[in-house]
Amino acid sequence: MRFPPFTISEHTADVCVNAYGTTRAELFSNAAASLWYYLEPVYADRDNHHTLMLSEEAPNVTYLLIAFLSEVLTYADINTAAYPDVTFNTITDTHVTAYAQGYPVTHFAGCEIKAVTYHRAHVVYTDGIWRATFIYDI
Repeated sequence: MRFPPFTISEHTADVCVNAYGTTRAELFSNAAASLWYYLEPVYADRDNHHTLMLSEEAPNVTYLLIAFLSEVLTYADINTAAYPDVTFNTITDTHVTAYAQGYPVTHFAGCEIKAVTYHRAHVVYTDGIWRATFIYDI
């Protein structure tokens, strides 16, 4: 059975995301793609890019995903950039290292995401599919 990379459910002040992948890397990549879907970056120059090294540790894969997404969101805000291209070097249940290609943006046309929250967050692996649920505070 093929799943979409992610689905989004909205309500008053939050956005609930369900992300999917056949590997941890695909799950994390699809979860990050939901950031750009919701933020809607308006690129200033796709030919001009920079590379970030991302590294996070956490006690479990759920906390690791939230920490990873929070780091990407923080760099997007600090650098006024989007990071849609991520290459994972190491990814386990408790550690991730990756390189992200960042492209400058003039602004984000979508809704502002204040935070990636731990509320109702969980990651599970069943029947060969990684599934994650997490919430954006908007």
